[in-house]
Amino acid sequence: MKRISLLALSLAASTFFASCGSDDKENNPSPSKSASQLLMAKSWKLTAETEATGTAAPVNTYDDYESYEKDNIYKFQANNVFVSEEGATRYSSSDPASTTGVWALSDNDKKVVYQAGFFGTGLLSSTQKGDIEELTETKLVVKMTDASGTPTIVTRQTFTAQ
Repeated sequence: MKRISLLALSLAASTFFASCGSDDKENNPSPSKSASQLLMAKSWKLTAETEATGTAAPVNTYDDYESYEKDNIYKFQANNVFVSEEGATRYSSSDPASTTGVWALSDNDKKVVYQAGFFGTGLLSSTQKGDIEELTETKLVVKMTDASGTPTIVTRQTFTAQ
C-alpha cells in the first residue's frame, strides 16, 4: 500500500512541477494572428503564378512577367489602404513610384480583394479578388477563378513576405 501512495505522490508532484515549468511556446502558445495582422505585418512580393484553363494542368505564367513587374512590392496597410510600389525597374521612368487603393477581407477571412489604381484610384485600376488558400507569416497564396467565360480559368498567385 505504501508503494502505491508513494507512486501516486511522485506522479502528482511531477505533474505539478511540469505545469510550473518555463514559459516556452509549447506550454504557452501565443495567440494566433488574424489574417489582417498577417497581411499587414510585412510587405509582399509576387514570386509565382500559375494558370489553369478548364481541366488542363496549370502552367507557369510568372515567367511571362517583365522584370519591372516582378520586383513590385505590395502592402496591406491599416484602414484598408493597399499600396503597390514600383521596384528598382519601371516600365517608364515617368511611372509613379507607388499607387494606392483599397483592400478588404470577407467570408471569415477566406477571401481577399485588393485594388490599386495606376493614377490613384482613378479610371485605370487593377482589382484582384480571390480565395486565400494559404496565409502564413512568410507566404500568401491567392486563388482567383474567372468563370465569366467557358472554360473557367483558375489563377494562383504566390506572394512571399519581404
